[in-house]
Amino acid sequence: MNRIILRPSDLSQLSPTDWTERGSLYNLSDEFRVSHLKEIIKIEKDDELRVCLLNWGNGTCSVRAVDADNLVLCLNDVQQEINDPLGMLLGLCRPPSMRKVIEHSTSMGVTHFFIVKCALSEKSYLNSRLLHPNQLAKLLDLGMAQDHHVSRMPKVHIFDTFKDFFKHSAMHLEPFESKIVLNQNAGQWMRIPESSICFAIGPERGFTTGELNQLVGLNFIETKVSESVLRVEHACFYGLAQLEYSRSSNQ
Repeated sequence: MNRIILRPSDLSQLSPTDWTERGSLYNLSDEFRVSHLKEIIKIEKDDELRVCLLNWGNGTCSVRAVDADNLVLCLNDVQQEINDPLGMLLGLCRPPSMRKVIEHSTSMGVTHFFIVKCALSEKSYLNSRLLHPNQLAKLLDLGMAQDHHVSRMPKVHIFDTFKDFFKHSAMHLEPFESKIVLNQNAGQWMRIPESSICFAIGPERGFTTGELNQLVGLNFIETKVSESVLRVEHACFYGLAQLEYSRSSNQ
């Protein structure tokens, strides 16, 4: 955990109603954050911590009090910054792979996950505990806590069929300036200058030809990130890294 995620509900009753104001006090009483800070980070009074004010910005807090069951933090400085939309259409795959992808892609700036049961996906994966809202929330929190610049909590949408995603695609894809789909046989490499992007990655056995054609019909551009056949999670992280490089090199 490289920083602490703060929400409006953490605001102390002794603070102003504006939870983003410098000097605001926050009471942390949940077991996960308190135990991690006390037992792993071993914080002490007056220590400074990086924090994320969820869906608003990033800053630092100082530790005002360390009690048996709760902590009090004071906001020292904050900068409002919301990361651009970055979507990931992920073909339903093995739960261990999905766990890695969701957690670490969140830390790399993904703001929208579209998890789709494709024709070549294993249907039973839809019943994984990983996709329960409580489990997803924990993974997203872990991902957010690992980074220093993202502040937008991702949204996760799960579709039982590719047809269902396709039916609602106009609404879900509206925030993105460009769309790409990873295909090892594509004729071009990933070079995307736009700031808001959605990219699609198939399950272990890939998208079918029909699914690829439907994505191309939705203006997804076929592109590749490697000459090699990659695991799902490796393809995701290759793609996210190349997206960040493409955008930064065009600034």
